[in-house]
Amino acid sequence: MQQDSDFAAYLAARWPALVRTAVLLGCPRREAEDVVRDALARCHRGWERERHAGDIDARVHEALLEAVARAARRRTVWPHPGLGQPQPVLDLVPALDRLTPPVRAALVLEAVAGLDPDQLDRLLVASPGTSPAAGRPGPAEVRDAAAAIDVLAPPIDAVVITARDLRRRQLKQIAGATAAVLVLVGLGAWAGTRPPLAPAADRPHVTRAQNLAEVAWWANGVLHLPRVEVELPRVSSLVEVGEGAVIGDPSGAVSWVADDGAVTRIGDKAPLAPLVASDAHGWAAWVDPGSPGVTRLIVWDLAAGQELGHIDVAAHGPLADRLDDGPHPVGFDGARLYYAAADGEWSWQVPDGEQAGLGIPSLLAVSHGTRATAPGAGIHVEQTSYGVSFEVAGTDAQLSPAGEYLLTHRPTADNQLGTPLIYDTRSGDQIFTGLDPGDLAVAATLGPDDEVTYVVAHAADQPEAGEFVRQSFSGPYELRTCHLGERTCFTVTKFPHTGALPVLAH
Repeated sequence: MQQDSDFAAYLAARWPALVRTAVLLGCPRREAEDVVRDALARCHRGWERERHAGDIDARVHEALLEAVARAARRRTVWPHPGLGQPQPVLDLVPALDRLTPPVRAALVLEAVAGLDPDQLDRLLVASPGTSPAAGRPGPAEVRDAAAAIDVLAPPIDAVVITARDLRRRQLKQIAGATAAVLVLVGLGAWAGTRPPLAPAADRPHVTRAQNLAEVAWWANGVLHLPRVEVELPRVSSLVEVGEGAVIGDPSGAVSWVADDGAVTRIGDKAPLAPLVASDAHGWAAWVDPGSPGVTRLIVWDLAAGQELGHIDVAAHGPLADRLDDGPHPVGFDGARLYYAAADGEWSWQVPDGEQAGLGIPSLLAVSHGTRATAPGAGIHVEQTSYGVSFEVAGTDAQLSPAGEYLLTHRPTADNQLGTPLIYDTRSGDQIFTGLDPGDLAVAATLGPDDEVTYVVAHAADQPEAGEFVRQSFSGPYELRTCHLGERTCFTVTKFPHTGALPVLAH
């Protein structure tokens, strides 16, 4: 798509200057990439129109100024100004902090972003002069400080994912008020009025409907995609790709559900083994037990509708006992697929590149340079981009699409599913989850940007007091989305429990 290629080229060229601009505007170093990603995501939708009809640099920097301001309003803890900054920036920051915001913005945008006076006038309404004055740093000093800020490679895939999420959230805001009324009216009659499920052998019944949740989800025989609902009797694993999804059912069948609800069987896996996918590439991966003695890791190209590549992996070896579900894929990081086998943890450059042993124990999750492993009783996290590593208590690990958040569970005496805990991988800090006392999260998943979605049961609704037993819970369930940075949550919908536990896309 021409828009995406132009957008990617612009992002690759301007990313370092945008991150440096955000830092010198006062954004903490550890937040700068996220702020720039947010700004670019908000420009993505109208990119082609702006590129041809307007000043794209001015539009992007306008969005950046807005994103820096939003981040400052949300911030509740201000890090030390020197945290993660090179010495030239430390020397310059006190002088920048003495400037008024418009003067600081004009100086940084001229020196680092290279904007001209007309562009500054547009962005700052009445642009203050940027010539050096007593006590004010000059453009050369600002450029030297900016050049000292190391910037990682641009996360093009993550920006596009964030842009898609923002568009979806805007649709939800339009539909939300109507949906809330319909939920209240229809909850009591839901089970009795829904049409019967289509037989498994037939094309499933598809209904056009807007999914108000941030992720695809399945409950009570219905798969909810962004634009359709698809009646499917059972789903045990679910990964979202674009506006479709790859599903696994209890028999081990793997199917692709397109954005229009069409279902195509694409393979088989062990019934409880995981599926993984790359949203950026449109790939899915799973392990097919195959014939006796052959265990095959398959990568499927969903757009082409065919296998992209496969390798045989070890099902028997010194580490086989710790693989409850056998060899399995762990996750994609770019075009590299990480997997666990009976002879250790490996990575494979898809489709026909080298395979490399990692020499690390029990890899649980990987995303954008962040890894979570289980070397012992807890979870060890390494965030290579920020040079951060830390240990947390937990039994599992899920990373957000850009790798900035970790979700794990800590079992308790009265909750066998475990209490969800979320950590910022850039600092190791435990952060807001959006769950209240009495909430029992029967499913949880991290989405793009800073969202987490839950299926929540409430202790007060249990049929019996005491220990939470998942098989005995009768509902209703609440589907809840929380925004971690804003520390806000909203109820997407409520629905009864009429069968298997709900499933959220990972």
